Amino acid sequence: KSVEERLSYFLRFFVENSNSRKINLPLSREEIASIVGARPETVIRILSSWKHKGLISVKAKSVTVLSPATLFQ
Repeated sequence: KSVEERLSYFLRFFVENSNSRKINLPLSREEIASIVGARPETVIRILSSWKHKGLISVKAKSVTVLSPATLFQ
């Protein structure tokens, strides 16, 4: 799987377990990168890309999934 797919699965896990599109991630970008098996720069780039496409909103350690159908397909 690509890094985008792994990161999407990671976010989906939190969304499904919280029953909310807004999730508070208690992890740094570096920790998330380690979990999904990627470099921190890659995770940051993908999150930024998703943000610019309107798929997510990011504020500090809070991520809101704006388009789950697109992000989790």
